[in-house]
Amino acid sequence: MALRSNPNTFTSPTAIQWFLDLTLPEELEKTPYSSLVVGAAVFKPKPRTSKAHANDGRKNKTTGRGTQPSILLLKRTSYEPCCPDYFELPSGKMDKQLDANIYKALGRVVHEATGLYLNSSSDVLAVLQAIVYEDGDEVRSEHGTEREQERGDWMFPLRKNKTRQRNFTLKVDVYTNDVDPNPEEHSDYVWADMGDVETLKMTEPMRKVVRAGLKWAEENPEKILYNPGGWVGG
Repeated sequence: MALRSNPNTFTSPTAIQWFLDLTLPEELEKTPYSSLVVGAAVFKPKPRTSKAHANDGRKNKTTGRGTQPSILLLKRTSYEPCCPDYFELPSGKMDKQLDANIYKALGRVVHEATGLYLNSSSDVLAVLQAIVYEDGDEVRSEHGTEREQERGDWMFPLRKNKTRQRNFTLKVDVYTNDVDPNPEEHSDYVWADMGDVETLKMTEPMRKVVRAGLKWAEENPEKILYNPGGWVGG
């Protein structure tokens, strides 16, 4: 039986803090990875587009009815050597010189990629599944492709020159500051709901992470926004 390619999301504050405190050497030690990318799942509410959805009973103390979470995705430029014009989470490589730990890397990457700010480690709310970038820019889940899982190949050590992307859900003020992508890396951005995610151009491992992030946000809407009135648009 194949192992699951979408492990449970880590939500324990102790586990989250353990990840955030990791330095780059600690993260890469005794692993087949040569670099680390951090990815940020940032959310914003949007009205449900279907009357059926608006009245399907999905209600909680914060959102009321008629809203759903959307996630910030950036569109890679058309001249990117890997995955041009694909959508992805805001992300960037951890830098040994600039980033004392993963939390510092997240704050820097979020601001450089989006113009938004991560204000506190307590605003990192969950750890989603990781993604691995293979040689030749192949992208897969950290637990391997489905075929690799079936064969058991994912259990053997990966070759070096692999990149792991760790992904985190964040609470970020998306109202005070506008999203401002770095034009050298991204040409556009979109706030995507679950329906949008199925049609946007992105790698399948990225799509799985984005789905998991949206599912988490749907279940925890009161955790992800600063505005004191809760979700808007409901």
